[in-house]
Amino acid sequence: MAKKWEEFQLDERDRQFGMVPGYPVWWTRKWIAPYQMDDEKAQQLIASNILGVFSWVTAKNEPVTAMLDYVMMDGQIHVTSTSNRAKYKAWSRNPAFCACVFNWQNDQESVNLRGKAEIIHDHALLRRFIRGLMANRMRVKPEEVPDDAFEANFRSFDAPDRAVIRLHVEKVVSYDGAKLRAAEREGIDLWGVANKD
Repeated sequence: MAKKWEEFQLDERDRQFGMVPGYPVWWTRKWIAPYQMDDEKAQQLIASNILGVFSWVTAKNEPVTAMLDYVMMDGQIHVTSTSNRAKYKAWSRNPAFCACVFNWQNDQESVNLRGKAEIIHDHALLRRFIRGLMANRMRVKPEEVPDDAFEANFRSFDAPDRAVIRLHVEKVVSYDGAKLRAAEREGIDLWGVANKD
C-alpha cells in the first residue's frame, strides 16, 4: 500500500462506522486490489466474450477507444484492421494497447489488459480469423461454420492490406465487485493491517 497503516490519522468515528471492523468507512472503496478475480475466472471471461473496448494513442498522444470484435486463437486475443484505419496506423507507430473485457450479464466483473500489438499480414491467419469471427456471431464452433457462407463472407473482408493483429498481453488487472460487496456486507478483513497496535 502507498502508506503504512500507522500513517493514517484515524479517529474513533472512522473506526466505529467502518463497514469492516477497524477500518474507516471509505477504506473498502480505496484499496481495491483484493477484489481481483482468480486467474481462471478472468481467463474464462476473456475466452467466453467476443467484444471488448480497445484503446490506442494517436501521433499526438491523444487516447482513442473503440468497441471491437475479437477472436481467441491459440490462447491469444486477435482483432483485424486494414492499413487506412486509425488503430492500424497507431499500432504501427506505437504498439501499446489497453483493453477492457467485461461481463455483459454482470457489469461488476471486468478484466483490464495491457500489452503490445503485433500486426500480421498472413492470408491463412486472416481466413482463420474470419471463420472464428463468424463462429462467434453464429454461436457455433469454427468448424461448424458452413463453407459456402464462410467463402461468401470472407470475400468482403479480403482487402489486400487487411491484417490480423495479435495482442500480446503483458499485464492483467481484473475486478470482481462481488468481493467488494461481500467484504462490506460481512465485514471481511482482506487487508490484514488494521488493529495492529
